[in-house]
Amino acid sequence: MPIKDIHEETKRIPSLAQERKIVLHLVGGMAIRFHCNSAEKPPLTRRYVDVDLVGHAKQSKLIKKLFLDLGYTPRDRFNATHGDTRLVFNDLEHERRADTFLDVF
Repeated sequence: MPIKDIHEETKRIPSLAQERKIVLHLVGGMAIRFHCNSAEKPPLTRRYVDVDLVGHAKQSKLIKKLFLDLGYTPRDRFNATHGDTRLVFNDLEHERRADTFLDVF
């Protein structure tokens, strides 16, 4: 199951990917949050509702398995239509998503 604290969850995803030798890099708002201390202070604080990542299209099957193992629900229709460039997985319990761009961001 995904971790309730999005900050901890955002650390867990790339860590498990690395263990499995899956290239998955954090980008977007959560990446800025981790690398910029001022993003934690007003007026820049905000509620994060997604985790943005970039990976390799050739590893898309491994990425799909990773998110299933982490407890995410794939957006099947979206992934079937756009799966060559982007995959989306939902954390239904915590009302957020993992948005994974493949090869380009």
